[in-house]
Amino acid sequence: MTYSNALKLFSSAPKESPGSAERLRALLDYLGAPDRRLQLIPVTGEKGKSSVVRMLSSMMAKSGIGVGALIYPCLATPKDNVSVNGSTLTNEAFVRYSSTLSDAIRLVRVKHPELYHLSTAGDYTGDELLFCLALLAAADAGVKWMILEIPNTPFSPLSLARFSSSLTVITSCGPQLPPNVSKMIYRGLGEVVSARLPFSSSYTALSSACARAGCRLTIPVFSAVSVTEASLKRTVFTYRGRRYLIPLYGEFAVSNALCALEAAAALRRLGCPMTDAGDTAGLSTSSLPARAEILSVSPTVLCDAACDAFSFDALSSLLERKGAAIGDRVILCIEEGTSPPPILSRITNAGFTLSETVYVKSGKENRTAVLLLKAASHGDLILAIGSLPFAFTMRTEFSKVLCSM
Repeated sequence: MTYSNALKLFSSAPKESPGSAERLRALLDYLGAPDRRLQLIPVTGEKGKSSVVRMLSSMMAKSGIGVGALIYPCLATPKDNVSVNGSTLTNEAFVRYSSTLSDAIRLVRVKHPELYHLSTAGDYTGDELLFCLALLAAADAGVKWMILEIPNTPFSPLSLARFSSSLTVITSCGPQLPPNVSKMIYRGLGEVVSARLPFSSSYTALSSACARAGCRLTIPVFSAVSVTEASLKRTVFTYRGRRYLIPLYGEFAVSNALCALEAAAALRRLGCPMTDAGDTAGLSTSSLPARAEILSVSPTVLCDAACDAFSFDALSSLLERKGAAIGDRVILCIEEGTSPPPILSRITNAGFTLSETVYVKSGKENRTAVLLLKAASHGDLILAIGSLPFAFTMRTEFSKVLCSM
């Protein structure tokens, strides 16, 4: 299998397909049941899941613990979503595991035709294939732990995560506790670590579910937090007497870091040899691309995967507080075929001037980055905003051009 064929295996997969749970189990069995060789740590909730997965996996890797990690949705390529011991997959590994996946799919189709409702190939969804890719990579590396984001999509490997996990991590939620969260709290689960829930209704539902399941619930103590530095490039804070640095800006980034720290403490209680030094080093080096990420200043280039009201509020807060530092003339980059984001009114109200809106065509991301950076002046803010795959791609292209200038 070539690299191009490996990409096609994922890009041609449907987003939804009937009977996925049975087919997924059959495919995993033909792959050697990698999920049964791993201790899964599911991360569920509404916002901040990918960030907490990245932070916690980085902390474990810096503690010398073998760990795999998977985030959703797919970034520039599927291999960018999977990491083992803190490093994303190489092209060679991606092709090798994709070839193994393709062979296993053919075997399942021959051996279990009753599981298929479609006559065409590729009826495993892209999310299912990404899940299998991550499990294969982690199991092949011989690691014990796998941190798994539970996506808010039709695919949700709850049945697999439930019975191999002693810990569930929950990120920020709204007034109602999502069904995914409720299903991840069951009798026999050891610990639940949750980010701060600002709504009393969701907190009450969560604490009641944990009481019924007989598991421990831990929520960060925000009175024990003190932010000592907040710049465009980093935030420094103390928590329970220890100092931490994260290469991010904003209160929500601190909230995610606290969730990861409490998850690390829970893992210690469960026998995982996390270290204080690993916690500190892991947070300071955790890579969270395209999440309100400042790539340069003068001109300022900011990429953010903001595509809903919650993330728009967080981005607006960042811009309002740091307007003078990042310039006041906005060049907005959005994906061709999408509507202008509702954050535009917030930008104007905060004193920014929308200079230009650039609609970026697929395949023209690099050309767009080159032209914008060449034409930008000192007071410009180039803001690339949209879905995570789009923001990640623009982040990659802007970074390439900045490195060559």
